Amino acid sequence: MANSAFRAAAAACLGAALLVSAGAMSASASVITFDDVDTANPEVAVPNGYAGLNWDNFSTIDPNHTQPSPITVGGFPNSRSSGAYSAFNLDGAPASISSATTFNLISGNFTSAYSNAMTLTITGYLGGTQVGQVVVHNLTTALMAVTLDLMNVDKVTFSASAASDIDGRAYPRTFFAVDDLNVAKTPIPGSLLLLLTGCGALGALGIARRRATAADAQA
Repeated sequence: MANSAFRAAAAACLGAALLVSAGAMSASASVITFDDVDTANPEVAVPNGYAGLNWDNFSTIDPNHTQPSPITVGGFPNSRSSGAYSAFNLDGAPASISSATTFNLISGNFTSAYSNAMTLTITGYLGGTQVGQVVVHNLTTALMAVTLDLMNVDKVTFSASAASDIDGRAYPRTFFAVDDLNVAKTPIPGSLLLLLTGCGALGALGIARRRATAADAQA
């Protein structure tokens, strides 16, 4: 009877693992447009929690209403693939998105703000370990759709470098803009997380039982 119960519990754990895997594969994607962050201001930092993610060094931008005057040159006017807003990296510095649960970063539309020879490096991490990377070469001030397929990550960093500036500056500016990020959250439901925790305990129990059996056989 005990062995039957143990086998049933092990089967439940296997089923839970399969459900988690299926959930990660079937997570529904959503498109992040940045049009609903703050429609009253042309530029505002993207707040943590927006679209279920944490945002570091990203700001929205509406090129038509940026103060003191609209932006008419470079990549910002081309950066919106939908709506009035896109997002950009403040001060041209590295930026990132992250989450307490895993997500898939599927694709996005990118532009360089002031360079026609930008390299944009997009790196995915899970638990601090790099698990994927996409390097976009020769990003220009024209909108570019980029397939990323960074799957089951909890953090993605964005870092840009530029070889030239459209204004001929000696130190090219490294601002990039992004719109319509396609993201799918892949959280583990609380009930499954509880079951998987129990599975860990079940595994420990199984090890203890095997050790006890081995000890009895040697006695």
